[in-house]
Amino acid sequence: MPYFSPSTGGFYLRELHGRQMPADAVKITAKRHAALLEAQAAGATIVAGANGPEAQMPASSIDELRELAARRVKLHARARILAIASLEQQANDAAAIATAALELATIGGASIDFAPALERRKQIDAVRTASNAIELELAGMTGTELAAFRPANSPRWA
Repeated sequence: MPYFSPSTGGFYLRELHGRQMPADAVKITAKRHAALLEAQAAGATIVAGANGPEAQMPASSIDELRELAARRVKLHARARILAIASLEQQANDAAAIATAALELATIGGASIDFAPALERRKQIDAVRTASNAIELELAGMTGTELAAFRPANSPRWA
């Protein structure tokens, strides 16, 4: 089980540090330890709080964290979209849908099966809608929440 020392601001393991652990070291859960390390990697400072260690983001970096989180959302959305259809497939789908629409309007029927293209377009649009909603949620997140934010974990993708 990990420990945190307010006096040193460091993490310790009894198995590794033994009697060299500071006297003020307090137990924390493995889950809390992992979350604090993630926040620290994102630029937070780990400080002693009223309820144990907490991640403290520099006030000036919250806008940068929000911008970084938004970029990560866009990258994740792009990967999801490309998993649905490559750029080439998306271009072919757009052409098929346009051709079918023109044929339906002019001759009353389509000569191609455009249903698969429409289904891929629907899936891609759902990813874009989720991405936009996630980006809106970022505006209300605290620095700690932004530091711990992982786009892939958002329930909006479901």
